[in-house]
Amino acid sequence: MQQQLEHLLEKVQTQPQDAENWVRLMLFAIAQQDRVLLTEVCALRQQLFQDAALLLFQTVYSTYAKDNPTLLQALPAMVDAGGWERSVELVLAFFAGCQEIARGAYETGLARWQRIDAAASDHGPLFAAIPHLAESRNLAVLFNPREPRQDPLPELQWLPGPQPDSVDEEQGPVFLASCDGRYFDRFGTRFIEAIRAHGWVHLHIADPTDDQRQQLAALAGPGVSVTVENTGSWRSSTYYASMRFLRAGAIRQAFGRDLMILDVDIDRVSDLGKLQEMLTEADVGLFDSGLILPWLKYQAAFVFLRAGPEAGRFLECLTDFLLRLLPESGWFVDQSALLMTVNDMVGRTGDISIKPLCYLDGFRFDDYFQSAGSREEKHRFRRDADDGLEVGH
Repeated sequence: MQQQLEHLLEKVQTQPQDAENWVRLMLFAIAQQDRVLLTEVCALRQQLFQDAALLLFQTVYSTYAKDNPTLLQALPAMVDAGGWERSVELVLAFFAGCQEIARGAYETGLARWQRIDAAASDHGPLFAAIPHLAESRNLAVLFNPREPRQDPLPELQWLPGPQPDSVDEEQGPVFLASCDGRYFDRFGTRFIEAIRAHGWVHLHIADPTDDQRQQLAALAGPGVSVTVENTGSWRSSTYYASMRFLRAGAIRQAFGRDLMILDVDIDRVSDLGKLQEMLTEADVGLFDSGLILPWLKYQAAFVFLRAGPEAGRFLECLTDFLLRLLPESGWFVDQSALLMTVNDMVGRTGDISIKPLCYLDGFRFDDYFQSAGSREEKHRFRRDADDGLEVGH
């Protein structure tokens, strides 16, 4: 261990311009829970480059840390030991909160984030350089369920065309995606073309125009069914993002079959048979990204639900969290609700098999599904969906 430390120190001293040398040394200090070493490394980095806290943030969020999840488990204890330079402490506290929230210690993790938010006025340049710190208050609402809205969800309407009782036993699972009219115009037809060879496709569309209703009615045919809703006061980008999970219970009950819930922007599929084989024994399956940020741990772009009571209980729990989070939450609320649901269901007694398809085990969403459209385009759709809404929706 001493030899490794000496090697890392030599690299930093002889090649200080190479940020990777600093990253490895910082990770070594964290792995050894060596507060003195990490403090000295950050102080030297700050003296030379004035970016110690930013580099520390990037280090903890790096691929190195992602590939070694046990490396960060002691982070909360390290932070609580005290004696840190304030900017370093704020960065470590943010990730300690992430660790605690990810494992279900929500109150402890959120309390850390609240203390970070309280420090914003005294650390303007740091918060400007690391937006995650500045967003700690907004991120906290993703894991703070409240009383759900009292008004019911909008009415779900089945369009004419194939109905659930038309599904052939040999067609495999039902693939469900949902979106608003903007997303449908951009991605809906491509989604059907990519998926229909693998099973029954069900689209759920919010707030379609009259022209879109006609187009949807024309698309409904062999292997494709459609439901719609008018969202009314529920309309928001976060509701649209969560809608497929909120509607999955009724749609799943109507079909009585395994359900694969997907993002509607998927336009290419690879090795789906292999993916289904890995889920043979699972009641619920989803991708675990390995990321330390808890709202990114489970990817809402794919969730598998077995046709059975166990997955039904999972979906009921997920729906409950969504309804309690949606009133004030922002983007990624669907993924924060997934995390809370997995934590809740794993903590209960009873037989349910939840299969996380883990990054560390070589399972990556992008190996099976490819998405169309740019990030900027989707941000624009999101802004359009929220146009004219009051703050807080």
